[in-house]
Amino acid sequence: MKRSVPLTPAQRMALDSQRNIAVTASAGSGKTATLVERYIELLRLHPEIGVRQVLAITFTQKAAAEMRERLGRRLAEALDQGLPQEERLRLRQVYEDLPAARISTIHAFCTSVLREYPIEADVDPAFAVLDEVDAAQLRRQALRQTLDELAQTDDGDPDKEALRRTLGEWPRRYLDGVLDNLLRKKRLARHWCHRYAEQNPQQILADWQLAQRQACEPACRALLDDPNFTAMLVELSELEPLSPEPDSASKRLTPIRAAMRDLGKSPSLDKAMAIIPQLSKGLLTAKGEALSARSLGKKSNWDEAVLVRLRELVPTIGHCLAPHAEILGLDLNETDERAAEVLNALARVFLRVDERYARSKGEGGRLELDDLLERCHRLITGDETVRQRLARHYRFVLVDEFQDTDPLQWDIIRPLVAPDGPIAADKLFIVGDPKQSIYSFREADVTVFARVREAIAKANTEQARAELPFLDDDDAEIDSTPSERLGFLVMGENFRTLAQPVAFVNALFSQFMRTVPGEPFQVGYDPLVGRRPANDSQGSVELLLLPPEENPDELETIQREAELVARRLSHLLSGDDLQVADGGDLRPPRPGDIALLLRRRRNLFAYEYALRSHEIPFQVVGGRGFYQRQEIYDLANVLRTLHNPQDAVALMGALRSPYFGLSDNALYALTAPHGGPLWDYLHDASRREKLAPHDRTAADDALCLLDRWEKLRDRVPLVELLHAILEDCGAWGFLSFGERGGQNAANIHKLLDLARDSNVALSDFVARLNLLTSEEDKEGEAALDADNDAVQVLTVHASKGLEYPIVVVPDLDGDFNLRNSDPALIDAENGIGLRVLDPQEGYRPAASFIRRLATRNERRRRLAEEKRLFYVACTRARDHLLLAGSLASEHFAERDIEAAPDCLFWLCRSLNITEADLDRGSKTVEGLESPVRIYTNTESFPTAIGQNQLSTPAFRALLQEPAPAVNPTSGPLDFLTPLQDPHFLPEFTVSELALFAADPEDHYQQYVLGLPPWAPHRVDTPERRALLFGELAHAGLEALSLRPDSDPLVLAEQLLSTRTLPVQKWRAPFARELRELLQRCRQSALAGPWLTSKQARSEQPFTLPLEHGLVHGVIDHIVRRTDGLWQIVDYKTGSTPDKAAAVKRHRLQLEIYGLYLAKLFPDQAIYPAVLYFTDLDDMHSFNFTPTEQVVTRERVDDLVAQLILTKPHP
Repeated sequence: MKRSVPLTPAQRMALDSQRNIAVTASAGSGKTATLVERYIELLRLHPEIGVRQVLAITFTQKAAAEMRERLGRRLAEALDQGLPQEERLRLRQVYEDLPAARISTIHAFCTSVLREYPIEADVDPAFAVLDEVDAAQLRRQALRQTLDELAQTDDGDPDKEALRRTLGEWPRRYLDGVLDNLLRKKRLARHWCHRYAEQNPQQILADWQLAQRQACEPACRALLDDPNFTAMLVELSELEPLSPEPDSASKRLTPIRAAMRDLGKSPSLDKAMAIIPQLSKGLLTAKGEALSARSLGKKSNWDEAVLVRLRELVPTIGHCLAPHAEILGLDLNETDERAAEVLNALARVFLRVDERYARSKGEGGRLELDDLLERCHRLITGDETVRQRLARHYRFVLVDEFQDTDPLQWDIIRPLVAPDGPIAADKLFIVGDPKQSIYSFREADVTVFARVREAIAKANTEQARAELPFLDDDDAEIDSTPSERLGFLVMGENFRTLAQPVAFVNALFSQFMRTVPGEPFQVGYDPLVGRRPANDSQGSVELLLLPPEENPDELETIQREAELVARRLSHLLSGDDLQVADGGDLRPPRPGDIALLLRRRRNLFAYEYALRSHEIPFQVVGGRGFYQRQEIYDLANVLRTLHNPQDAVALMGALRSPYFGLSDNALYALTAPHGGPLWDYLHDASRREKLAPHDRTAADDALCLLDRWEKLRDRVPLVELLHAILEDCGAWGFLSFGERGGQNAANIHKLLDLARDSNVALSDFVARLNLLTSEEDKEGEAALDADNDAVQVLTVHASKGLEYPIVVVPDLDGDFNLRNSDPALIDAENGIGLRVLDPQEGYRPAASFIRRLATRNERRRRLAEEKRLFYVACTRARDHLLLAGSLASEHFAERDIEAAPDCLFWLCRSLNITEADLDRGSKTVEGLESPVRIYTNTESFPTAIGQNQLSTPAFRALLQEPAPAVNPTSGPLDFLTPLQDPHFLPEFTVSELALFAADPEDHYQQYVLGLPPWAPHRVDTPERRALLFGELAHAGLEALSLRPDSDPLVLAEQLLSTRTLPVQKWRAPFARELRELLQRCRQSALAGPWLTSKQARSEQPFTLPLEHGLVHGVIDHIVRRTDGLWQIVDYKTGSTPDKAAAVKRHRLQLEIYGLYLAKLFPDQAIYPAVLYFTDLDDMHSFNFTPTEQVVTRERVDDLVAQLILTKPHP
């Protein structure tokens, strides 16, 4: 079977099926391609098995789908080759069976096993999988019910006494948080709470003393094994001052002088472990750092030579102790006695809550993701018959992204490859990259990879597989090392990234990504080997670094850094200093080529603002954001108000939102002067009369609408209620307007889909919204079209597995978040850490010993993961990498690289960046062919847009053509009248202008009175049907213009699958009509330019500044004809009984579009436009001359002036 791309030696060895293999695959090394090749090779070489006997575990459902797709493509390619008949038949069978292949996530695999063995697993065969929101609601319910039940039991009940003890330590709300935290990690919590419940406080303390010894022992042994350390201590103990007068040196040395001497006499380990913590306190600062030599001793108190030696010894000894300072400072105190008592009581309460929680899930009827793993593990390890059956069934097991496997997942996989203890000879293949393990918050444990690697080596050795050579396709032996024959393969070739970024990544991460004794979660660095062809470009790396400032303002610094990043992106998008590869050629970059990768979303607002200020389109992808968006908040507040009108916060948010539009002045006036129930005051006619006219109208309308929706609330499905709210308020108009119009509307459509899919009552949906809004949800914004050309803004975690031509990693100076504020910390090896009241410190909360130990361990793990997160971010770039941050003096300080406060410190220390480099604007880095460019201020990238200017063309037009100020009218609340903007210009849409010109009365009803074009109480009117179908038709034509070879049937189905229709009976006729329309258009003369033109724009938004106002619109299609002229195409759907009248009615719209086209391309002799009637399959052409457009502009401006007079003024 031929391969289009030759495999590297490591990739060829990865296809070997004679042994177990662990592959370390670096970023861009072709891991997925290798996995696909191995999968096919296994089935090709073992005809006795089928796709159901090969288990492939992936990290995400997306990865499983991608692997299945790539397998299909690869098999199709192979079947097109001239293969022998037998091999061809074999691969054809594999191709046909591919839908049944066992390729899934570990959770999906566990689900299938539990459904296959429901009786043995003690689950309902039709069990449901709970999402996190439903699980959180059940947890809270179980928690509340259990505590209420315990409070009502007899006083003699030991569990009630336990509850009383915990409530004596913490308020009820804090106890709820502790228990909820334990329920989230119930597997480990259950293990430790069963243990604590069976122990008394003295036994718990004894365990902690043992844990303290085990934690300190490695540090003490390391120090004792250093002969220089003990020798320096003995020498220091003998240095005596000349005078008994105390000074900074004698105060520290006198109390520990005897201990230093004792340590030099080779004491037992127990005695040394008692001495060394005393030395740590005496010879280090309070922060655990080495003492400064200059701060030690007075010259008058010491012999000069002795003082010089003392000032040499103390810092040197301090540098030996400093790495262990934190662990040596962990000791038990009276707080821990109290913590042990509380833990015993808390364990009893938790086990009761856990029992109730399990019952609330239906005893196997509803399972969380963690339950799937736990129950599957229990089944496989506890039932010999099931274990042996599964192990026999799955001949080979492949696990992708193994670096993100947790111990429980490995415990599930291990019995499949080692049912009798040792791993089978040739069954297991794992692939991953420890340098890319970044999901510890999902319990991923990078140390599992190393442990399983060692198990594979042991199995290969014991079963003599390490002696076998690797063979190529022609049975020729492949050169290999002993380590590779043990099953350790390294794929370090990078086919993704150009030479300059590869060399930079190697130079940077080799300096601080390294193994650390005693910390198995620290991984070493395997250098990347660049294998991507250059294509006349080596790529580039740039540093955008703001220089240090004295007393910098944090917010201002964030904004300046975001501005620097946006300026650079604007410059590279408008210039030609950076090119990206496109096939075999180079081209200027587009916004869609760029990814902005954030370590955290805390400063997202600054980058959004900066990108908008420079008119750079962007989309926030994945991660948090959806439920925090203003458009979702606003609609959620309306729903909250309908659910509970007395929710004053929700009501106020709804009233001041665009749905009702009351001003802040009005809300103040309703409740002034002493505040009160807003709902009641809104119903008070006397209070509404005091409002300004426009606010009074808005308040009256709000009451009417809320009353109407309240009547609908329990009579129609939730999604229909939402549709009524959106349509009654004309919400699609204000949602679709502005820079984020497309994203706003997409987010609301997503909320509609969530409401339809949830199929719950309003009260349940509101509760769900409240939970999702208050928690750190990870629901991303609705995805826009795949063709949307915009900068992708996403977190580093969300970027895993992706790649982009240009990657920007900003905010490198953001401090690492190494703290854990959870009320209960669980250390898998040491137990549960709490905060309890400390009587010695005025009963303030203090951390228990286990919490301090767990915090220290987790801090070290998180710091190691920050290195890997930084690595993942940098290796997403294909062509160009830009790193940005704000420098401070600490970034140039001499300190341990393991004590880095942020990524920028690693960057500066590893590359030895100096202030001279900043001044020079470049840094020479070993291994890079050209220096790394450094930009330190925004002036490096000139732009026409000032930092404080508004972004859109509409607002720039306002600044250029200010209109006269409008004097406010008098009213009952003159003192609350808002200030008028002297630059205000009214704004109108093209559709509004065209309707006003054609039918002023209809315009008044829709745009002044706000009435929809159909009966408000009906959802199935012909007008509404026509409008919805028109939206679908425009979307279909846009997609067809971009992909003319698309199948109309498939395209129609795809479009309808993404839309929510208010009347379900419309779906079938819509599908038929849309398919026919698209087929008709593809065969029409309109399709000619689609197929031949390489320059076109679909759904082009625009703003046209006029003397009296601004006109906004969206042009369906702009295309460059073969004669070089740009032409407008406007689609019109629906029946057209009088074509001539329709052409006349729509001419004004085309003329306005022509004005914008002239603005874009001022040198054209004519501006052609085509009006295409889709139902008639008929086109009407216009040619607008520049002379005609002067007249048109004056006429449109007069129309705007007339329209302004019809608008009501406050």
